[in-house]
Amino acid sequence: MVPYVTTTNELTTAGIDPFASPSITILTYSDLLRHFSAGAAIRPEDLERGIRDCFAAGRACRGFAIAVRRTERKRIGSFWLDTLNIRRETDVTGWSFNALIVLVDETVVYTLAGGQPNIRERELTRNPLGPLQSVGEAIGSKLTR
Repeated sequence: MVPYVTTTNELTTAGIDPFASPSITILTYSDLLRHFSAGAAIRPEDLERGIRDCFAAGRACRGFAIAVRRTERKRIGSFWLDTLNIRRETDVTGWSFNALIVLVDETVVYTLAGGQPNIRERELTRNPLGPLQSVGEAIGSKLTR
């Protein structure tokens, strides 16, 4: 995507279509205004050209926020502790990507992309009473009604 060159038709051809992809959010002019407002810390002339042009265009300005996350979860640890719901360990790996595309009329004027190229997390759930833990919670919730 090249600012002041790429059009919405080219975005659609490239697969960036908010009506076809659930990972794309349409941002209105007011959403973008909130996104880029830094109060008095930044003067309007300090903003990049595309953002200034967007603010000057008013309602003709809109944006696409893209957020994609791909993760894989794999259970690790003891089979029996996991099966009895005493201790569950899960490795989460993957990546995430986010981008912002700002348009005035039908032309891209600003782009910004980021993300996390390597997600590695470990989730640990402990239930010392195992399968009896949820029974106690169910009884407790019925008593408090």
